[in-house]
Amino acid sequence: RSGVSRTETRQDGGYTPEYLKWKGFYDNIPLLKSILDTNGAAVAASWRTHGPNAKTMADKLDEFKGSGKQTFKQMMYNALLVCKIAGDAFFEILYDGDDVENIIMLNPESIRIVIDNGRIKRYEQTDKNIKWNPEQILHFPYNSIGSMVHGQSSIAPMNDLLLSLQQVQDDMRRIY
Repeated sequence: RSGVSRTETRQDGGYTPEYLKWKGFYDNIPLLKSILDTNGAAVAASWRTHGPNAKTMADKLDEFKGSGKQTFKQMMYNALLVCKIAGDAFFEILYDGDDVENIIMLNPESIRIVIDNGRIKRYEQTDKNIKWNPEQILHFPYNSIGSMVHGQSSIAPMNDLLLSLQQVQDDMRRIY
């Protein structure tokens, strides 16, 4: 091992989260899924707006429908899960003039963050050849450290441990 993790990327060029790689652990290890789901539910359940325009903002957020019939709370729960799994969650911000009308979650596996001189230059959806300016994307980087412009998966550091757990579980199924 070189001692350099996958998430220690160079800040110029680009970065794409490895969502599907880490989601496999989430899908196949019930304990990990339960922990992340419970954490996501607790955080999403406690959201509220603050300040002199709190009621107006809460009403506006309640109008958001995501990609269909989602509530804002459901979208934030999903964003928290995705950013803990992949390290990053992305929403396209839809505008009606100068007003934000809605947000639509994007698949993090298909989003490339284009980085220039340590700053986000744009976002690209690689499977559809769509490009956005930074203000057109709501980006949740999880656990970014220092000057990182992207997040880090909460599952990635447990890779070896989770692989060993899966091996033990597979061996136990064969023996018993």
